[in-house]
Parts: sequence; structure tokens; C-alpha cells
Amino acid sequence: MEEIYNIINQSPAIVFIWKNDMGWPVEYVSENVESVFGYTPEEFLSGAVSYADVIHPDDMERILRDLAVYAEKQQEKRIEQEYRIIAKDGNVVWLDHRTLILRDDHGKIVRYQGVVLDMTERKRMQEKLEEKERKISAILQAAPTGIGVAVNRLFTEVNQRFCDMVGYSEQELLGQDARMLYFSDEEYEAIGCKQRESFYNGAMMTTESRLRHKSGKTVNIFASWKLLEKDDVSAAIIFNALDITELKETEKKHLQSEYRFRSMMESMSDLVYICSADFRVEYMNPAMIKRTGRDATGEFCYQAIHDLSHRCPWCTVTPEKHETYFESNVDSPKDDRSYHVSHSPIVNDDGSVSRMVVLRDTTRFKKMEEQLSQAQKMESIGNLAGGVAHDFNNILTVINGYAQMLQMGLEKDNKMYSDVEQIIKAGDRAATLTRQLLAFSRKQMIMPRTVDINQLITDMKKMLERLIPEDIRLTTLLDENVDSIFADPSQLEQVILNLVVNARDAVNEQSSSMEKVIIISTSKIFLDHDYVATHKETCPGWYLQLQVDDNGCGMPPAILEHIFEPFYTSKNVGQGTGMGLATVYGIVKQNQGSIYVYSEPGQGSTFKIYWPLKNEGDKEKKQVKNNLPIGGNEVILLVEDDEALREITGRQLRQVGYTVIEAVNGKAALKEAAARRPGTIDLLFTDVVMPVMGGRELAASIQDVHPGIAILFASGYPDDRIRQDIVELGKDRFISKPYNIKDLLLRIRSLLDARQV
Repeated sequence: MEEIYNIINQSPAIVFIWKNDMGWPVEYVSENVESVFGYTPEEFLSGAVSYADVIHPDDMERILRDLAVYAEKQQEKRIEQEYRIIAKDGNVVWLDHRTLILRDDHGKIVRYQGVVLDMTERKRMQEKLEEKERKISAILQAAPTGIGVAVNRLFTEVNQRFCDMVGYSEQELLGQDARMLYFSDEEYEAIGCKQRESFYNGAMMTTESRLRHKSGKTVNIFASWKLLEKDDVSAAIIFNALDITELKETEKKHLQSEYRFRSMMESMSDLVYICSADFRVEYMNPAMIKRTGRDATGEFCYQAIHDLSHRCPWCTVTPEKHETYFESNVDSPKDDRSYHVSHSPIVNDDGSVSRMVVLRDTTRFKKMEEQLSQAQKMESIGNLAGGVAHDFNNILTVINGYAQMLQMGLEKDNKMYSDVEQIIKAGDRAATLTRQLLAFSRKQMIMPRTVDINQLITDMKKMLERLIPEDIRLTTLLDENVDSIFADPSQLEQVILNLVVNARDAVNEQSSSMEKVIIISTSKIFLDHDYVATHKETCPGWYLQLQVDDNGCGMPPAILEHIFEPFYTSKNVGQGTGMGLATVYGIVKQNQGSIYVYSEPGQGSTFKIYWPLKNEGDKEKKQVKNNLPIGGNEVILLVEDDEALREITGRQLRQVGYTVIEAVNGKAALKEAAARRPGTIDLLFTDVVMPVMGGRELAASIQDVHPGIAILFASGYPDDRIRQDIVELGKDRFISKPYNIKDLLLRIRSLLDARQV
């Protein structure tokens, strides 16, 4: 027994026996009690200190409550408790107390027998460990990434961030297989294989993956897995997952944006490049690379784009104005083409500013603008020329009329006869000039019919050969497949004649010893949209191409720019009127055609006329032979707003026997007609363009008063609508100013006789 006591007294455990009485008086305590409690065994055994006296007051209630619970359970004999005591020196000591309950024969607790161990240090270490765990837990819960632990791929611990990422609560995840977060068994097994491979190689696994959210949506993660116990694959695995869903979406949008940008740049026909603040090329789209012949990234933009050795003179970029947008129109010396250039600033991530420069080729549009400007100028000149011709025709008709009347009253041997003849000839020359002006302004009266252009050129060839010297060879190359065209033959002859005369003069001026040649050719050609796009005045379709080539002196651009303007000539004074090519231009335009000239100094010239092909029937009417009497006794209503012209025409008609009623305009003419019995006026001779009421309206109204009246129109400047009306009536119903008195009398006699028939 003594040996047992020695073992107890020398062990760290302290043995107590105390009665179940007030204060728990101690009946026995081992000698080592002082090492923990600070009290000697005698102090406990003498009753100076009871066991209840040393228990910490904050723990007493819990101890009593536990004892009461055990007391009610008769079968319970042992109690294990942890509580604090206050040692003699005042220090608090934590105890691990194992108590044996001793009962009497009636089951009443009579005493307690306990073994006490000082666990203060262990408790302190446990508190430190718990504090550390609390800190770690706080860190894990506050971490921006999802963190957890899995054993055999079953979740044993997860932080709140991971729960938020996958949409499950901690309770829903713990103990569950990670398979619940994968979309398929294949994805789940693939991650497992990667983990095992990495762990067997002693490495931490890091990869991008995706998880299935509780709602079913995809959660993209960047995750790492690591063994908690090195080399123990069966041990717990700690994982760390970063939610990169938004990052992936941003990356996707960035890639889409970059793809759209590159697709747009690569599909653009415009030339695009990006340059840095120091004018270095940073990017070129394929169109720009094709133009420069290389990818000039890193080179100075002004060198690569425009072949300049210094900054572009039109560039307004400065350090102060580098972030401004501006536009410019540029003629690049690299390819001699015109561009509209837009400069847009691009702010980079580092704050530096680059510039995106877009060059749109406007060469074609610039040429079209020049063509439009030229066409508008020619139209303005044409309107002016037509107006002048209209007024001048009235004057010429008066001059020629009086001259003709004077000549008719003279004998041929009279000295004055030849003088008057010269006046008439001068008037005829002036009339020819006004007809040319009308042709240029497209106001000339035309009587179109179906024309075989090849036959017309063949018929003209002998006449044309007489116009050119013998040392010039005239060749015709006529396509047999050319369709007939709808045109006024006299106008076509005028066009061909003027072009051949122009070519003759050009060939005569060339000083080389080569053979002098003029070629007239015809062909059938289809003008497509590509051609029309660069030739503003042309429409798509089938055309007759009438071409006149010469190997003469050619023309510089300065002359080509004005070649179709009336009265413009490069010939010496007295050698040309300047109306030949202007007349050609007007006739072609009047017939909805187009004309282009190609020429260079010393290389000859080529004139190409595109005349619309039409399948029109022969609209020409047979003319009445002019072997008719020129006078009569019928009544003629003469309507003319020009007083001098009206007076001379009336005198001429009266002189040959006609009764003439004069009116100043259509309204006055209707008044005169209404004052006379129906059928008493045989012919209406009226000007087309007059104030108050014009000739066409008058002609329509007068037939209500005088049915069957013959009508003859006259004008020096009919507009498009009137010309069409006259054409429908027939050319015998119209006479152009200035008219010859003999032609007028023949036309009137023809209409009156046809009316009688």
C-alpha cells in the first residue's frame, strides 16, 4: 500500500476524496496537491479549506448542475469535468477532473473520489489554437476566392464565398460529392485525372474550369488544388477557386470587339492605318498594305503612305492638338490620286494618344464633280446661246424678208440687184450661225427617222474625201452587226462632217513624216454600270459607237477642257468659228447620247459618240413636191408678237394675193377668229412661243371656231415639249426662223392644197 501512495504522490495527478456535505470537506488528498493548488494537504484535511472554497465562482453553478444531473442517474458512477480553481496565490488553474461517485446502500451519494490533472497549459494552447482557427476561419470567410477542403472529393469545409459562387449553402455542400457541381461525368472525371497526375508528380494543380451553379448557369473558375499531406493522395485536398465569369465575359466581348474591328478593317475598301504620336505606323488594314506594297508598321506614316521625306503639309496634328478630330482632302504624291482623309484620336490604356486615319479614294468622284461642273457650264452656255438665237432669228427674218422683197422688185441687170443679193447671202450665213447655236443648245427642230448609219457614212464618203487633201487617207471600219438608229439624217451628217473637218485640221498640223490617217468606225457596244459610274452623262444599255480617230497633233488638257464650248477655237484668227465641235456636242446631247474625247499632244485624238439604239419604225413622211404655185387668194391669220416680223411677213403674203389678218398673240387671234364666220379663215400661221397665249394652245382652241383650218407653226427657239408636239404633227406643219419667203410660200401653198384635197 505504501508503494501505491508513493506512486500517487509522485505523479502529476492529484487524488481527492471529499464528503457530499456542505462545502465538500476533504477526507483525503495526495501529498502533491500543493504543487497545483498551493494549499498543503493539512490545510484541506483540517477543514481550513474545503474543496468548494477553491472552485472558481463562475464555474460553480455549472459543476453543481452537472452533479445534479448525474445524481438522478443511479447507474452513472463517473463524471468528467473541466473547470477552473483559484490557487492559494490567486492564479487561476484549469483542471481536468475525473470523479467517481460513491453511494450508500440506499443509492444516496455519500462522497466523491476524484483524480485531478492540471490542464492550464494545455488549455492555454487550446485557446491559442482556437484563436488561430478563428482567425483562419475569418480570413477564409473574408477571402475573395472560394476556398474549401475535400476528402475523396467530398466537401468537408467550404467558405461563404464558395457557397455564393455555386449558389448552395454550406449545409447543402458539406458531405456532398463534387460531382454535383459539374455539367457531365466526363468533365468531372477529366478534372479528377488531372488532379491525380499533378499530385503524383508532387505538384499543385492549376487550371481553368467551369462549374454548374445551383440555378443551372455556368460559373467559370480559375482554380488550384493542393494536398494537405504531402505524398498522401488519399489525404484531404485544399482548393482555391477564383470566379472569372465576368472576366471571361469581358474577355469574350473584347475578343468579339477585336474581331469586329479586324473584320471591319479587313473588309473595308477604304485605306486605314493607325499611327503613334510620333507618326510611326502601328497598324495597316489589308487595303492599305495592298496600296503600299508592304506592311509598313514601325515606319513613319508620311514616308510609307505618301512617299514624303517630311511631315505631310496638310497634317494639323501638334502636341497641343493631338486629341482633336479633323478632315482633309489630299492629292497623294505616291499614286497621284485624290483622297478624303479623316483623322480620329484613339486614347490608349497608358494614356498615350494614337490616331486612326481613314483615306477614302475620291478620284472618281472628283472627276465626276468636274464632269458635272462642265456639264452645268455647257448647259448654261447652251441656254444663253439658245436665247440669243431666238431673238436673233426674229431680227434675221425681218432683214432677210425685206431684202427678198426688194430683190423681187428688181431686174437682174439692175445695179442694186447684186447688192441686195449680198445682203441675202449675209443673212443666210447669219441664219446658219443661229442654227449652230440652236444645235449646241439642243433647241434645234429635228425630224428623226430610222437611219442605217453604215449606209449614211458610205454615202458621205466621196463628199468627205473631197474635203480633205490627197495626202490624208480616209478609212471606214463599219461593223455589219450595228442596228439602225433613230435620228435626223441631216444632223448625223453634220456631226460626221464636223468631226472629219476637225480631224483634217489636226492631221495637217502634225509635223512628222508618218502617213496621215483619219478613221471612221462603227460598232455595237453595251455600256455597263462600271462604265456609267465614271461617265456621269451616260446610262446603261446598248449603244451605237461612232468613232473618229486621227493621228494628228493631239491636244493638251488645257484645250480638252474647253473643246466643246461655243466659239472656242485653238486655230488662228479667221481659220475657224469655234462652233463645229460645239454643234456636235449639242446634237449628240439633244438625242440622249454622249460624247467623249481622248487625246494627248503628239498622239492624235479619238472622238467616241454613244448614240442610243432604238427599234423605231420609219417615221418619215413623204414630202409634197415643191412644184406648186406660191400664191393664192385664201385668208391667212398671222399671229406674231414681234411687230417688225409680223409687218414684213404680212406684206409678203399680201403681195402674192393672200388676205392677211394680223394678231399680236394667241388671245387676240382667237378674238379675230371669233368675229368671223366659221370656215372663212383658211390657214393659221402662228409663232409657237408668245406671251399671254402660245401658238400650240391657240391651234387647239381655234379649231372649235374654224374646223379643218390649216395650221403652220414657226419658231426660232422651241422647247422640248413643243418640239415633241411639232414632230407628232409632221415636219410640213413647222418652219424654222429665220425662214426664206419662198420656202414659206411653198409651205403655205402645200398645206392649203392638202386641205382642199
